[in-house]
Amino acid sequence: MDSISGDEKVDGLLHRIAGLAPREMRHFSAPDLSLDVEAQQTQQKSLEHRHVATSDLLRLILVTAGHGVDLGPADKRLWQVRFAYKGQECLIFFGKTGLRLRGIVAENVGTRSGLLVDEIDAMLTKGIASVMEKGVQPLIDLKLQANEAIVLNQHARYLSMFEYFRDLLREMELSELELEDQKPSSMPTDMMMSAFGKLFATRAKEERLSHLTIATIAAYFSMLEHRFVLMAGFRADICNLDFSLTEVLRAGWRRKFQFAFGGLTSEKTVGQLDHLEHLSQTYRNPLLHGGGGGSTDGLVVRWLPNFRSVVSAKGQITDKYMLWSSAISVSEVKDILLRIDSLETWMEDLPGYAWVREGLAVNFEMESLREYAVHLADGTFEQFVDVSSQQFDRALNFE
Repeated sequence: MDSISGDEKVDGLLHRIAGLAPREMRHFSAPDLSLDVEAQQTQQKSLEHRHVATSDLLRLILVTAGHGVDLGPADKRLWQVRFAYKGQECLIFFGKTGLRLRGIVAENVGTRSGLLVDEIDAMLTKGIASVMEKGVQPLIDLKLQANEAIVLNQHARYLSMFEYFRDLLREMELSELELEDQKPSSMPTDMMMSAFGKLFATRAKEERLSHLTIATIAAYFSMLEHRFVLMAGFRADICNLDFSLTEVLRAGWRRKFQFAFGGLTSEKTVGQLDHLEHLSQTYRNPLLHGGGGGSTDGLVVRWLPNFRSVVSAKGQITDKYMLWSSAISVSEVKDILLRIDSLETWMEDLPGYAWVREGLAVNFEMESLREYAVHLADGTFEQFVDVSSQQFDRALNFE
């Protein structure tokens, strides 16, 4: 591996890793490279996915404190390291399917089956946790202060959740709910059963409508908050802004919207913000956040000794606080879907949306932000997205 020393904090990290040798890494030793681990009978274990996120650190620990030998990349392998554990020859490599650990099965260990894979996994996990807390975290904090971080693109996951609930909502026959036929059966003896049956069927549909609407709104705002952060990397004046990426990530949707689109001042942008404000104040807050002081809370005031009323929005009368009434009406559902469609149409044409749609991570390091800005300014952004997407696919396939 290339030398990474020379910086005080980095040297402190290396010192912390070296300190693992007499503790977590005490049973690790240099390998016998004359033995071919993959050509002999081996036991194999796939390490947990959480180790993938710290694979670089795992590799560094094995080579620095575990006496491992870095064999470099190989076919479909990003890296591979040979080492010995309690005298057993092992190989760990990072490939397309994640991290895998292999070891020669020794004949004299009986039921322990040679390779103590669970024990090795536990020791490496302890070592990574120790170094992350005391050695790596200070370096991470330093980089975050300068916004030198990459935001991984999870947009597809959020989008899938939102579209799932939205599509179920659209599949409901809203017209039937809006114009529910309550006519009784032509047979007098069936009139009461027919009326009750239709009433309960209608209530069940209204309840489903309400639940799907709430889920759709929740999923939509979750997706938007992530999307706004990603799209902020393509704001025209992003390189000139004084901001903290970590603070933005912790902020609410309004702050994220301003961060992403603050440079856009058109009437259309203001109109889309109005749509979001309406969705948030009229639907999201009352439905998802304990009522938000709305009429659905069922607040009753005795305004004269023998007179009382439910407190509702000014100039409106409501029955939504009642248990047999739906929390949301068909007309409100249509209003929600229309506003969401307007927002989605608007955002699809904004700078950076194509990048987000491709699932590409957004690098907030200044060099990358300048590169985004150059391609957006000279009209080559579409080609830049295509090239970056192809590079991303090749990286996923270890090509």
